[in-house]
Amino acid sequence: MPILTNIVLTLLALAAAVQLLFWFVGLFKIIRTMVAIPTGKLGLSLAAVRTRTPSVCVIVASYNEARVIEGLVRSLLAQDYPNVRFVLAMDRCTDDTAAIARRVIAGDSRFVIHEIRECPSDWTGKCHAVWSAVCDVPGVRDSEYLVFADADTIFSPRCVSAATALIEHRGVDMLSLISTLVGKSWFELVVQPANSIELMRQYPIISANRDKARRPFADGQFLMFSKAAYEKVGGHEAVRHALLDDLEFARRMKMIGQRVGVLLADGILHCHMYPDWTAFSRGWKRIFMEAAHHKSARLIRYGIMLRITGTVIPLMTLGLLGWLLAENGLGGVWNPWLLALASSSIGIWALAIGTVYWIARAPLWSVLAFPLGAWISGGLLHAAAKELRSGKPVNWGGRQYVLKSR
Repeated sequence: MPILTNIVLTLLALAAAVQLLFWFVGLFKIIRTMVAIPTGKLGLSLAAVRTRTPSVCVIVASYNEARVIEGLVRSLLAQDYPNVRFVLAMDRCTDDTAAIARRVIAGDSRFVIHEIRECPSDWTGKCHAVWSAVCDVPGVRDSEYLVFADADTIFSPRCVSAATALIEHRGVDMLSLISTLVGKSWFELVVQPANSIELMRQYPIISANRDKARRPFADGQFLMFSKAAYEKVGGHEAVRHALLDDLEFARRMKMIGQRVGVLLADGILHCHMYPDWTAFSRGWKRIFMEAAHHKSARLIRYGIMLRITGTVIPLMTLGLLGWLLAENGLGGVWNPWLLALASSSIGIWALAIGTVYWIARAPLWSVLAFPLGAWISGGLLHAAAKELRSGKPVNWGGRQYVLKSR
């Protein structure tokens, strides 16, 4: 074979070998997590044999959430837990969020609508809204457990029951459920899984659940605290500057020696995060910025790594396999080994990604689009780094925040 052909084959074979090793390790970590960490479904069986029903208060901050508030409220109305109340903290709403909520609630005595007219300049809107509800709504602090959820979530009818059983069964001070994301639009089917995989790579679930050497992580779509732990960590007043209060709570809980559980909701909590591409890209850039501690160089490094491992190497491996099959061997004693390498590399990659998609309840056909999703996701990481360095304000919850690159 010509020298150039040998060089190309060598590079493609090296890419296939790297992919095989990378995703074999990834698959091992995925399986280990599935075995070691239960999902929210365990709470369903635990709740079925519960012996007590401690009081729970669910607090939801809502800023102009007319798009999703009806779905949330209907799901809360359907909760089967007998000792729960709900507080909807309406944060400076200028749309019909409160009116829609009142119509759907229809006088249910478990609900309180708490309206906030202004937010102090040294607070983020969400943190101030829920802290105002905790401090000002009578009886909230009498609850044994406090749940803070996002307005774009949908609770299964047994969600509160399952979560309450789980937090007591696992003996943790804070329980976070990672919601099952709803995918309808192209970016939710193609890019959202790649974003989620990247975030889980940065913050592995199994590491977030350790008592020692913990990598602090939580999902703010559902945070459940024992009242004692919430007060010990300082409540939302302690994280009033945070754009991602979940990560800040996770870090602070580690600092004060409190136990944290982070579990996949596995269908007991769903979330439709963003209605369009503009909101999606803006929201995920903010998440990536906070997850990287405002370090733009880290975002760039993550973006390059994601594009190489998620797009470039898989396409090179697929190219090697296609070349071998098209040329019917290319000749030489190495061909069977190259064919086995390329086939096993693609197989391990597909099995690892497919397992994640199956766990996340994403359509398995979208595995084929993962290289495209990974490339776009890497672009979002790079865009986040660029915006950090330029000082471009982050718009969130009706306010602007200027984050400084570290």
